[in-house]
Amino acid sequence: MSLFERVAHGFYVHRHDTAAPIGHDPRRAAVHAPSNSYLASLTDQQLRHRVSETKTRLATETAHHKHLQQHLHDQLRRAQRTRDALRAQEKVVERAKGIKDAYMVEKASRDDENARRRNERAGARMGGERRGMRW
Repeated sequence: MSLFERVAHGFYVHRHDTAAPIGHDPRRAAVHAPSNSYLASLTDQQLRHRVSETKTRLATETAHHKHLQQHLHDQLRRAQRTRDALRAQEKVVERAKGIKDAYMVEKASRDDENARRRNERAGARMGGERRGMRW
């Protein structure tokens, strides 16, 4: 079907010379409803042709819509899995921090105990109360 026939049958909307908006597809441009008098002037064959093209376009757009819907669903599912993985990772990090903190407290306690024992042994070797004094 030529461009002239598409315009004459109302399948095409004229594009203006201005820049088309981003994502604009002239093949999917809005179709203006034809007048009743125009439709009444069409032959049965022309009407069947219009109905056939409309059904084809509807089927194509429905398939495209389903494809986009499935793509969106897949993206949302991936995003949810990523959120779940990040939550699980945060729990692991928190648990590791807790283990590290407990280890550091225990190590500090051990170091304090070892230092106290060292000081006691050093004090006993130096002779009681005079330990560490130089006189």
